[in-house]
Amino acid sequence: MKNIPGATASTRSSVALEIATHDGILLEAYDYSAGAIEPLGRHVHHTWQFGWSPDASGEHWVRGETHLEPPRAMSVIPPDDVHAPSQQRWVDSRSRYWMAYLDDAVLREVAADFGAGSYGTLTFRFGLIATDPALAELYVRAYRLSFQNEPLGRDTAWLAFFVRLLERHATGVGVARPSRESRAVQLALAYIHSRPANPLTLRELAQVAGITPARLCRTFAAHTGLPPCAYDLRLRVESGRRLLMSELPIAEIAARTGFADQSHFGRHFKRIVGFSPSRYRSAQA
Repeated sequence: MKNIPGATASTRSSVALEIATHDGILLEAYDYSAGAIEPLGRHVHHTWQFGWSPDASGEHWVRGETHLEPPRAMSVIPPDDVHAPSQQRWVDSRSRYWMAYLDDAVLREVAADFGAGSYGTLTFRFGLIATDPALAELYVRAYRLSFQNEPLGRDTAWLAFFVRLLERHATGVGVARPSRESRAVQLALAYIHSRPANPLTLRELAQVAGITPARLCRTFAAHTGLPPCAYDLRLRVESGRRLLMSELPIAEIAARTGFADQSHFGRHFKRIVGFSPSRYRSAQA
């Protein structure tokens, strides 16, 4: 969410942002004041997304449906699922959101260490775990330690969260035979992910997918929630967000993620993430 340009200073919500990152985990702590906001649109992450709030009721759109999130419930969105946060335009009172973005490899490593092997997919009811307060307590402890100078305690706390998550909320699933259209979308997605900074044409993508450009556009949007061009743009912005955790100049990050220049990158980054690249970078703990 981001501030509405037309709102006055007295009615706009202000937002404080703190960021921490370590060992395949990116954390974003948002703190909104009461006031007018402008919701963000649909976007995508190449990571697991976990969300928790101590005081705010929220919602998210994912897989074609909008789902409510009561305070202190854990929301979970798998990698590469197009989603959108709440579309509300007003915050009644202070609202805090603690987001965590986790590389899939981290969960797989923990699963292998504990003999779980290939853990399949996390089970959750429409992306929500609302009946496990112990899991939420572990998340809160790990999150708080991530913003303190206690790396051993932080790592131990995150491990405890991962273990409970896998033990209580993971299960194997059967693999259905993909249809021709779903197979085409998977091929297109794999190709987009393999070329994060290279310009793509629709015809090129359709050739990889093995269907016509018109059919790919229709099928891709039906499966992911976004047309190919919008998905590719949001994926490149997501890559740029990760690179902002490094010391690379923003202009170089723009080039590495396929944008024409720093201004081009900054314009799309602010529209999708809600902050300019420089402000987002300055929020690191």
